[in-house]
Amino acid sequence: MTGVQTCALPIYTASAVTATITVDPQVGETFAPAPADAAPALTAQQAWANYTQVDTSYSDSAIPSNVTVQLGLLTLPLGPEGPGGAKAYTAQNQLVYGYSWHNCPASRNPNMQTLPPNPCIEWNFLDASTGRQIDETWQQAAGS
Repeated sequence: MTGVQTCALPIYTASAVTATITVDPQVGETFAPAPADAAPALTAQQAWANYTQVDTSYSDSAIPSNVTVQLGLLTLPLGPEGPGGAKAYTAQNQLVYGYSWHNCPASRNPNMQTLPPNPCIEWNFLDASTGRQIDETWQQAAGS
C-alpha cells in the first residue's frame, strides 16, 4: 500500500478506582470502585479519542501525559430530592473512565494574587461504552 500512513495511538491502561472518591460533596457526586468483572466496551484511549472528536480544543486524540485514568462507577444526582424523597440522576453507578489532572479554574477575584501549585483536581468523566462526556468538574485537592 503505497502512500498510506497508519498512526497507532499508545496503549493506555486505566487503573481501577480502589475506594470511593467524593468528587463534589455539595451535590453528592461520587466515583466508586466498579465490580471486578466490569467490562467496558471501549478502552480508555478509545473513549478519549471519541471525546476529542467532539471537543476539538484538544489538538491530539492521545491521552495527555499529565492525565491519570481510572475506571469506576460515577453517581451524579441532578438536584435536590423531590417529593417523597425521589431523586433524579445524570448518572447512577454508571461505568465510566475518570480522567484527572491537577488544574484550577482561573479566579475572577482581582485580590487573588496566585493560587498555590496544583491545589485542584480537574475531572472529566466519559462513558466507558461510548466516550460521551457525562461531567467535567473540579475538586479541591486534599490538604489545600
